[in-house]
Amino acid sequence: MQLELLIYPVTAVRWGDATRLEDGTLVIEREALARHLLEDRRLAEVELALAQPGERCCIAPVFDVVEPRAKRDGGVDFPGVLGPIVSAGQGQTAVLRGAAVIVLDPEGNPRSQNAVLDLSGPAAALTRYAATQNVVVIPRLAPGLDRLSQLAALRHASLRAAVYLARAAAVGAPAAREVYALTPPADPSLPRVAYVYQLLSHQYPTQPGEPVLYGDNVRHLLPTILHPNEVLDGAVVRNYRAFGMETYSIQNHPVITELYRRHGQTLDFAGVVVTVAHNTLEERERAVTLAANLVAYTLRAAGAVLTKSGGGAPHVDMAQVAQRLERLGVRTVLLAWDASSAGAGDEGAALFNYPELDAIVNYGSNGFTFA
Repeated sequence: MQLELLIYPVTAVRWGDATRLEDGTLVIEREALARHLLEDRRLAEVELALAQPGERCCIAPVFDVVEPRAKRDGGVDFPGVLGPIVSAGQGQTAVLRGAAVIVLDPEGNPRSQNAVLDLSGPAAALTRYAATQNVVVIPRLAPGLDRLSQLAALRHASLRAAVYLARAAAVGAPAAREVYALTPPADPSLPRVAYVYQLLSHQYPTQPGEPVLYGDNVRHLLPTILHPNEVLDGAVVRNYRAFGMETYSIQNHPVITELYRRHGQTLDFAGVVVTVAHNTLEERERAVTLAANLVAYTLRAAGAVLTKSGGGAPHVDMAQVAQRLERLGVRTVLLAWDASSAGAGDEGAALFNYPELDAIVNYGSNGFTFA
């Protein structure tokens, strides 16, 4: 499986008479984009705004952020959500690199976690979106919709806006190409390393029809092997609850892209195992067993990187998968935001209190920040 990203750099954005890319400037026909989004009758009105680097601007409440991308060669954009379920992660995908679509939730809580983007204040240094050219979609939802229908409308608006911009503007020869493929390394002695990607935690359960993986709400997901290209190319989108990585970061997944960067150099990237964190002992034990077996025996990995989707139950699930892997002879590295924030004081850190787990990277403190 090979994925080729066709990169079209965006260094500025403005309104114009037609949507196009002009010497690095993303020119957008405002009315045309609004008409496109209003084809979804769940939206009553759509206001569009631009937010550029350095602008004194605070955006809230944010539903999601998506990088403008569109498949070439007849592929399906965000399969299972915008189109039929076909394999993501192969063929060509055009990317407006440097641009971002930010969709607001008119019914959301602007004080909730991950709901605010400050592009000019002290928090601007903590978000990549202070440096991107942002197209902000401010919808007004049709009256009478239940909350699930509202969230589904916002999900479709975020993805449809991103695809629309990329299809219209990413034409002609790209400035660069990025190729992703798990080609066998020239040095067969390189250690095989897998990534265990915890998509979300069922302590905050998904809703019926909520798309996460190929349009499925992953309520009954067992640990599953994915090609890393599938994650990068639209098979996975952010869940409705603003807790964890936004879709833009999933499209540019930092762990996957770093493992790819090292593939064939210092390691042999074995693949991705996706999991969810569970609430019951039986579900957790089943998932831990399956995830560890897939990494050790199917992917035949010598090492594994693990991440989680929150605190509490996600801590426990990740730690137990890592402990099981260590006992199977697979060395592990755990990436986690402040373990102590998972519970009261130091009790959260105790969730990692297994002697086998001796490589834990703390990349922040309580909560998440748009990355």
